[in-house]
Amino acid sequence: PASRFWPHIQAKKPEPVGTLMGIRAFHNCDGKVLDAANFLKVRVSGLFEVDFWDRPKKSGRRAHIRKEVFPNGSTTAGLNSILSVYFNSGTQLTTWYLGLINNTPAPTLAAADTIASHSGWSESTSYSESVRQTWTPGAPASASITNPTVATFTANAAITIYGLFLVSNSTKGGTTGTMWAHGAFGSTQALISGQTLTGKYTLTLG
Repeated sequence: PASRFWPHIQAKKPEPVGTLMGIRAFHNCDGKVLDAANFLKVRVSGLFEVDFWDRPKKSGRRAHIRKEVFPNGSTTAGLNSILSVYFNSGTQLTTWYLGLINNTPAPTLAAADTIASHSGWSESTSYSESVRQTWTPGAPASASITNPTVATFTANAAITIYGLFLVSNSTKGGTTGTMWAHGAFGSTQALISGQTLTGKYTLTLG
């Protein structure tokens, strides 16, 4: 719309001028910098925690191979789902599942990935469980939510795993549902039949 003082001049929207404490600062049409503290600041961060375990010994105990803790990358589809549910009468997704990312072919993760279209990577379904493993979170506390009970995958072939993803559909290899996030290990992990992967996912807002 035109300025009410100079009708022939179009009023400008605030333009970004930099970043203050992680929040972009803007100036208005007269060049005044707007205080970043006056903007709503919401940070969404997720963390996968994975343990790898050897095949059980005669005692039934499994030796611990190693632990991986790594951040997720949220997908655009996942973020759009939040906006839809909270601000546009969208349907809530009430169940979520962890899936495995195969190391072959060489994976590339992208924010634009969806569970229906992720040309940069493939899902690994080489585990004994019949479905993707349920992520069952407890009640949120301190702006954080996680699954107290780990999700367990038991390899049924020799595989190399690149990372994990979180999706709203349980079907192994399925292409429907919403993928909230995915992430890559610091280094890939080879598993043989009978070895297991246990995983947790924690989501924090703040």
